[in-house]
Amino acid sequence: MALYEQYNNLAMPNMHLNKQEAVDLIAYMDEESQRIRGSRQGAPEKSAHKGSETPRTAAFTVSQAEPADDVVAIMNAWIREPHPEAKTVAGYMTLVNVGPEDVTLVKVESEAFENIELHEMAMVDGLMTMAELPEMFVPAGGQARFEPGGTHLMLRGPRQHLAKGHKVEMTLIFRSGKEQRVSFTVADK
Repeated sequence: MALYEQYNNLAMPNMHLNKQEAVDLIAYMDEESQRIRGSRQGAPEKSAHKGSETPRTAAFTVSQAEPADDVVAIMNAWIREPHPEAKTVAGYMTLVNVGPEDVTLVKVESEAFENIELHEMAMVDGLMTMAELPEMFVPAGGQARFEPGGTHLMLRGPRQHLAKGHKVEMTLIFRSGKEQRVSFTVADK
C-alpha cells in the first residue's frame, strides 16, 4: 500500500490498473515474497482489503508446489456464504493471463459440489437473464472476471454446508488440457 501511496494513488505506470487492481497486485507481491522466503508457514491468512464491498481473500493464488506451471494468476477467489439449505451457490474470481498466448477455461471441478457451471448474467430487453457459458476466454496479457451481477461460477449441489472462512478446493481445466488447482474462501454475504 505504501508503494501505491508513494505514486500519489495513481495506478501503476504502464500497467493500466485501477486502484483495486494495484492494491491486489501489491498484496500478491508481498504474499509471494513471504511464501518464497518461507516466512508464512503456519501464519493465518489476512485480508489486505478492509471495508471493501466485495469480500477479499488473498490477492492472487498460485499452486504451492510449482507456481511456474500455473496457466493463469488467480485473484480474489471466493464463494458467497450460502443459506444452510441452499442448493446452488455462486463463486467468483479474476483470472489474469500474464502469458504470451490466449487461454480458454472450459470446465471447473470440485469434490465439494455435484456440478459446476460457468454462467453469465446480462440485461436483455430490460430484463436480467442468466445463461450457461460453454467456456471463458482469457486473452494473452488480459483478464477474465467472475463477479457478482456478471459472469460467475454456478456451484450446484454443495455436499456440505459452507460456512464463512472455509476453504474449498477447485480444479480449473483449460482447453489446452492443463489443469490448475485453486482454493476458494467462503465469505459472508
